[in-house]
Amino acid sequence: MTVTDRMGGFISASIIETKNVHAFVVENNLCTVIHKTGKSFIELDVMKNGITPNISVSDEKSGQIWNIDVQVDLKNESGLKIIPFNKFLLILENPVGEKYIFGTMEFPLCSRKHPILSSSAAGKMGETLSFTGKQPFYPYKMTL
Repeated sequence: MTVTDRMGGFISASIIETKNVHAFVVENNLCTVIHKTGKSFIELDVMKNGITPNISVSDEKSGQIWNIDVQVDLKNESGLKIIPFNKFLLILENPVGEKYIFGTMEFPLCSRKHPILSSSAAGKMGETLSFTGKQPFYPYKMTL
């Protein structure tokens, strides 16, 4: 057993709106995303253990469809203007440094946000971003 055998989950997240993507290239199941000049990936300030991915597959007439539902709990308010028509790509990184991209230009993710409110003074505060979508393949691994 190696050290990496026991490492799971995701430790960081970043997003980019599809309108800010210049190129989305997939080669040998590896993805490269190039943002437009003056735009960049937005790093999210994630709580410890605050990324909850739920990825399931369903068999449809047209083939397999991967259902993406990822919840990201943030330490503070993000200040992001999330409206129902914005389309996003979500990049999640695991403890080993591998990055995976959820959504594509053809199958982007929709997002919603709501505050995290606690009933006690010692409770958590912040914001939750929920990303949902469907795509015909498992999320791609990103090149560095």
